[in-house]
Amino acid sequence: MIRQIAFAIAAIGLAQVSRAYEVVQARVTIVEGSYMPSQVFFQADIGSTSCPANTWLRWFNSANVDSNKAIFGLLLAAVNSGNRIQYFINNGDTTCQVQFLYALPP
Repeated sequence: MIRQIAFAIAAIGLAQVSRAYEVVQARVTIVEGSYMPSQVFFQADIGSTSCPANTWLRWFNSANVDSNKAIFGLLLAAVNSGNRIQYFINNGDTTCQVQFLYALPP
């Protein structure tokens, strides 16, 4: 009995919250610079279940304005080159807050 209780406590202690993401590879169609440097809005030609194509997506990092500037530059490069990006949003997040963003090769 003590082993079962110890196992249950260990299992609960080691369990991590599972994060599910909607992952999209798309081309950037427009970048909104009006809210820089606090946040970046953009649209992509392909969307997800929660954020269909041409929905305003948002990158926001309040702790690091330099991150916002870097993402703005990445998005400008992507829209000007036509290269694709890959972005991740939390499953079911209709606010379309991007969690991760990658530039993809041509």
